[in-house]
Amino acid sequence: MIKVKGTFSDAVGMLTVGQYDAARRDLENALGIDHGSRTSWSLYIRGQRLWRMNQVLECKKVFANYGIDWDYDSGSEAVNTLTRRTTAPARTPEPVEVSDL
Repeated sequence: MIKVKGTFSDAVGMLTVGQYDAARRDLENALGIDHGSRTSWSLYIRGQRLWRMNQVLECKKVFANYGIDWDYDSGSEAVNTLTRRTTAPARTPEPVEVSDL
């Protein structure tokens, strides 16, 4: 069994090419996302979606079926998620001259 301590993307990267399609479908079921939703899948892969504990446990079971012992490490994902959340810059409208209208 392959041991992986890291993010979801690290564990998915350990799947073989032959396992990928079936494992992705199983992981989508475990995460509770639609099979046709590429956006949701990519948000989990990039670490931009926050995990619930039951999702981590279900994904661990799926990875175990494919020979991967995954220990979820949220350290780098949590930092990336927090740094991506920034406030929008304040926008002030440009002054308009009446003669320009």
